[in-house]
Amino acid sequence: MTLTFDEQSRVEPRTVVLSKQLGRLTEQVQTILEQTRVLRERTTATRRRVLESANARRAGRAATVPLQRPLALGQTIALLPDAQHGTSASETPMLSLLTKRMREILGLLVQGKSEKEVATDLGLSPHTVHIHITRMYARLGVNSRAELLARFYRQQPSRRAS
Repeated sequence: MTLTFDEQSRVEPRTVVLSKQLGRLTEQVQTILEQTRVLRERTTATRRRVLESANARRAGRAATVPLQRPLALGQTIALLPDAQHGTSASETPMLSLLTKRMREILGLLVQGKSEKEVATDLGLSPHTVHIHITRMYARLGVNSRAELLARFYRQQPSRRAS
């Protein structure tokens, strides 16, 4: 089969068009590959930071950091360690096992607040608060809220708020 002049002229521009499309697609693929590489590097860096933080927390380095915001216990027993009483979380074995957020949640539970009230006070989802509480149970080896609070009260010095 031989092509006439008209048919050959139609074939060449189509080849040129396809060649240009292939060039654009190649550039797009290279751009996507570069973006993927950058994203992989960021993800790896983030994972590394998360692992370092988790390892530091497991090693107890993060447990001695004081609470960022003081808990207002009002007329209740001043239970959580703070700067006013000269104690730290590291001096209370139970609290040294908990993260800052867990200590905040525990402080509100000690005040008699429900999970829903704690969630509202801290601006969290009730499910998130529940997860923190169940993780507290696991860390402290307790099975209920009553056990958690009883263990907390047993380890606290008998200080009364004035």
